[in-house]
Amino acid sequence: SYTVCSQSRAAFMTGWPTHVAGHRSLYSLLQQWEPNMLKYLKSAGYEVRWWGKNDLLAADSFPDSVDSAMSAPGMSSIFARNIAGHNASDPRYYSFLFEALPKWSTDETPDARNVFKAIEFL
Repeated sequence: SYTVCSQSRAAFMTGWPTHVAGHRSLYSLLQQWEPNMLKYLKSAGYEVRWWGKNDLLAADSFPDSVDSAMSAPGMSSIFARNIAGHNASDPRYYSFLFEALPKWSTDETPDARNVFKAIEFL
């Protein structure tokens, strides 16, 4: 399987290698007609909640796969900047490289807040 973002998640949630249904890019999310583990859990009576960004399901997949979805806001956009700044001619501009967050702000990131919300639910 291709170990990048959406393709990796699609393979994990369906059990299919990425090429089976064409999940080869970050823009080929799981459609409503495709199987996925969340859909099976929900149909078996489990409450399925989603915290954080969505790199897996197309909009038409959510009703069958997830009971509720949310993303906790965070402070990372205030503290972290793309390492290339706003310079689109810098080759690093289209990367995911960001400056390090100050240690005192790590609990304020969207990822941390989503984890805290999930723990609070449990």
